[in-house]
Amino acid sequence: MRRAGWGKVLGLVIGGWVSMAAAATPQEVSHGRFQQVPVFLPEGHPQRVVVWFDGGQDHARSRTRIDALRAQGALVAQVDVARLRQVLAKEGSGTCAFGAGDVENFSRWFQAYLHVPGYHLPLIGGDGEGAELAYAVAAQADTQVFAGLLTTGFCPDHARERKVCGAGSSHGRLQPAELNFPWLNAAGESHCAVGNAAAFVRKVAMGRDFQRTAEGDDLPGLLAAAQVVGAQKGVSLAPPPDALKGLPVVEVPASKPGDTFAIFVSGDGGWAGLDKEVAAALGEAGVPVVGVDSLRYFWTARTPEGFARDLERIASHYSQQWQRKR
Repeated sequence: MRRAGWGKVLGLVIGGWVSMAAAATPQEVSHGRFQQVPVFLPEGHPQRVVVWFDGGQDHARSRTRIDALRAQGALVAQVDVARLRQVLAKEGSGTCAFGAGDVENFSRWFQAYLHVPGYHLPLIGGDGEGAELAYAVAAQADTQVFAGLLTTGFCPDHARERKVCGAGSSHGRLQPAELNFPWLNAAGESHCAVGNAAAFVRKVAMGRDFQRTAEGDDLPGLLAAAQVVGAQKGVSLAPPPDALKGLPVVEVPASKPGDTFAIFVSGDGGWAGLDKEVAAALGEAGVPVVGVDSLRYFWTARTPEGFARDLERIASHYSQQWQRKR
C-alpha cells in the first residue's frame, strides 16, 4: 500500500479507537536469548501478535500501551532491551550477534507454547532504544517474517547498534534500508535533532510517520497502525481444512500442472526460512507442497503410530483436493 493509502486508512481507524481492557497478569516465558519475557494475552483468541522491544523510558507508559494493544485483541510479548543486552554480553557475543532469525524463532516458539490457533506473523515494535533495535532487526528480515514495524521515540542520531548487522546498520550507525513490510513511526520526537527522524523515515520506501494528538500522545496513532498493519492479507495463516483439524499444515501451491505433490515436515524451529525456500522451489517446479509445522505439531505428545495416521490423513486429503495421484 502506498504512503497516502496508509494515511487514509489510519485516519479511519483512529476514529474507531475504543477504551482499554482491564490490566492483565502476564505469563513469563524464557527461550534462548529471550529471558523472563512477560507475555500479555488478550481476552479470547489473539487477532494479532506484537513483539515489543521496551526501551525502559517510562514503565507506566509502557503498561498503558500494552493494555491498549490487548484491548484491540493483540497478544504482546514485552522484551526488555536492557535485559536482552545483558544476556548477549554474558554470552560474549560480539558484533552481528543478534537478528531477525532470533526474533522469528522466539515468536514461533511462544505462539506454539501458548497454543495460539494458527500462526500470526508478528508486528515488531519498540520505543526509544527499543525502536532503534527493532528497526535494525526489521531491516534484516525477508518477506513473510514480520507483519510490520511500529516505532515511537525513534532517533537515528542516538543509535549505536553493534549487535545487529545488515542493510539497516553500518559500523553501529542506523542507515535507511529497503523493508519488506510497512513501517509506521510516531512523528515529532523532541529528544531528536529537528527533522532527523522524519527525514530518515522518508528515505525508507515502506516508511511513514503517523501524527500524535494535539497533546503529543502517540497512543491513538499507534493503536490504529497496529490494527491496520495487523489486518493485512497473509499476516495470519489460514486454519487447516476441517478434515485436518488440529494439524498445523501450510499449503504451497504449484505454478504448473502435474500428478505429484509433496508432504514436507519442517525442522524443529517450525515453518521458517529453509522450509519456505524448499517448498517455494518445489512449487515453482510444479510440485505443490503441504508443509507440516513440526514445532507446533510435536508440542503435543505424539506417537510414531499417530504420526503415521496423520500423514495418511494429509496425503488422502490433498490427493483429492489437488487431484494428484502421488
